Amino acid sequence: MLNPFDENKENNKFQIFKGVTDAISDWMLKKYPEFDNSLISKMRNLELQQVKIMDMVRIQNEFYEKERKDYIINVTKQINEFLAKDYPDIDGRLREMVERLERNSLNMEAKLKKVVDSQSLYEDVYKMRDEFKEIQKFMESFKKKIKKAFEV
Repeated sequence: MLNPFDENKENNKFQIFKGVTDAISDWMLKKYPEFDNSLISKMRNLELQQVKIMDMVRIQNEFYEKERKDYIINVTKQINEFLAKDYPDIDGRLREMVERLERNSLNMEAKLKKVVDSQSLYEDVYKMRDEFKEIQKFMESFKKKIKKAFEV
């Protein structure tokens, strides 16, 4: 059982609670020696059941994800076949647009790799600003000390 008292702040209450719970545990184990073993075996069974349930959920999610992907592929295939059969001029223009978009996408990826990450740039600017403020404080303090040294 979790002790609700802080050992550092409420040491007396912490020790009393610990002593009482230890005494109850010892009494339970002496009075019912099989209680501990029974409890442990039940907990192990629960853990095994939990693992089985989690596996079943994972398998079910994988199945639904696969079904969703297959459905999307099938619908896309049917739309493409319909367009190619009934509207070949639209199909040709759409294919050209898709090819152009793919080329543009590849070009954009290449350009984005060359661009500096703006988040790190912002962090660097803020760090430099903070460092400059510290240098400024040091210089002001240094100037004051020099003025005092020459005033004397």
